[in-house]
Amino acid sequence: MTALLRPSRLVVVAAIAGGLILSVNMGVRQSLGMYLEPMTLANGWARADFAMGIALQNLIWGVFTPFAGALADRYGAIRVLLVGAALYSFGLLVMALSTTSGGFITGAGALIGLGTGATGFPLVLAVVGRIVSEKRRSFMLGMVAAGGSFGQFVLPLVIVWVMEDAGWAVSLYVVAAIALLMLPAAFMLVRPDVQAPHISSGGALDMKIGTALREASGDRNFWLLNAGFFVCGFHVAYIATHFPAYLSFCGLSPAMGAWALSIIGLFNVAGTLLAGWLGGRYV
Repeated sequence: MTALLRPSRLVVVAAIAGGLILSVNMGVRQSLGMYLEPMTLANGWARADFAMGIALQNLIWGVFTPFAGALADRYGAIRVLLVGAALYSFGLLVMALSTTSGGFITGAGALIGLGTGATGFPLVLAVVGRIVSEKRRSFMLGMVAAGGSFGQFVLPLVIVWVMEDAGWAVSLYVVAAIALLMLPAAFMLVRPDVQAPHISSGGALDMKIGTALREASGDRNFWLLNAGFFVCGFHVAYIATHFPAYLSFCGLSPAMGAWALSIIGLFNVAGTLLAGWLGGRYV
């Protein structure tokens, strides 16, 4: 049946699936700061223990991402996405069940970091980009990327609602279940029985990761992109981790922290869509 899908229908399905994966991927990890205060108070940890887990998560996410791309080239994106989604969900379960800072760092840091790297922007956008014409590519990639910001808009509100009704541990179990939505979305995104209409097979996929990194490192644009993402990742991760607890310290309710993160996500949706449209129009 999928082989009979028209290219336009294939693009729509892939865009929805890719947007869902990024919505869960980025929405969950950008909402983990909601747990800083309740988890540290319940377990007697220092805030530095929680921050170390999130810092390790970001480091592993960044380091593992190019290797996830190489594994996708070698074994197929579907396998990497499925393993990444499973690691992500399992990491959230370990995080919920942890009674020591070491267990928390393993779950929130190592496992979610690997899961984030295997289900993030590079893999998803690469798959979508292969089946979209060059004329529509920038706007379509902007739409899919906006899915990550949409997750940040929705999930903090879901988390604080469940947290206030059933506690932080139950909310983590709910979030772990939500993360499993990436599994069916991966099958929707990657259709091995449908030939991408705008990409020829072979050639670039044979390049080894070392060769690819050497070639990229000689390009000025590669370093400019890295610098931009470094700044973006640093300030967004810092705000998402510590801002909700800071608002609570100021006497505001946890719902206020959730709304603060949600509004950031909402405006990021608008910015991402605008950037995608401008890229298609002027670049």
